[in-house]
Amino acid sequence: MDQQVTEYIARIDDQDHQLIFHDLISWMLTEFPDLTLEYKWNQPMFTHHGTFIIGFSVATKHFTVAPEMRTFAHFLTQIEALKLKHGKKTFQIQFGKDIPYDPLREMINYTLDDKKDVTTFWDKRTIGE
Repeated sequence: MDQQVTEYIARIDDQDHQLIFHDLISWMLTEFPDLTLEYKWNQPMFTHHGTFIIGFSVATKHFTVAPEMRTFAHFLTQIEALKLKHGKKTFQIQFGKDIPYDPLREMINYTLDDKKDVTTFWDKRTIGE
């Protein structure tokens, strides 16, 4: 695991939350070995061929999931069905609740397919494209 990400996890105040978040990052590394774990803008994120796939940031009672905007829009109905609190571009997973690994896997696979020909870090296409 990236040293900066290890330090990020160590700064999480609650040890149970540290373990949960560490397990999430470990799951990502195992489930998606072709993704690159990076630490940018003070948060862990995963990229593929130089393009953003998904990022995570920890708060006191939850962690925020930041998928690519097109992915967020595509999965918004599912995010709402899971009763996950969300904003315009991100959603939250409360510590102490089950992590929805299957939907996360679907989102990441969707993003990998959707961005297979994207060469920029951020996707510049509009949602409808």
